[in-house]
Amino acid sequence: MRILLCTTGFDNSITHGGARCKALPEGRKVVYWKKYSAMEEKRMIRDFVETYYLEGDYNCAETLLLAANDAYALGLPEGAHRLVSAFGAGMGCERACGAVCGALAALGCLRANGRAHATEGFKELSAGFVNKVEAECGSIECSALMERYRKEDTRCLDTVLRIADALDAYLRETE
Repeated sequence: MRILLCTTGFDNSITHGGARCKALPEGRKVVYWKKYSAMEEKRMIRDFVETYYLEGDYNCAETLLLAANDAYALGLPEGAHRLVSAFGAGMGCERACGAVCGALAALGCLRANGRAHATEGFKELSAGFVNKVEAECGSIECSALMERYRKEDTRCLDTVLRIADALDAYLRETE
């Protein structure tokens, strides 16, 4: 069962999975619910990370994509997180950080116009995000980030939150 993060907007609409609806889909479990004012309507990716990563047991890449979907209303279909599942734990071999890969997938959803090659400056935009993460975290390699930030009880939560914050900031910087 997929976890749903639900909010009631200032207009009393229900939002879940980044999409507005009149009612929750049948058989869905609500694990987070809060009423937001108009000023709070804009959410940050970090607001959704703990629920997906710790409570939902999604990996780092899946968490970033799902949290970005909720924060930025990407409208991804059910199961879209599976597209980045193999990127968790640095592609399973502690190489490129899965959270960075999930964030890049979200960046593509938000900023690529159809195809990356057809989007002027998209390569540079992606590289800019990777460079930002590397500057802020010291690396984009899973093994180095795990050595620096991993904790036994929360796994890579600190890293995933750092990447979520970096993506939010980068999206604001590059608007």
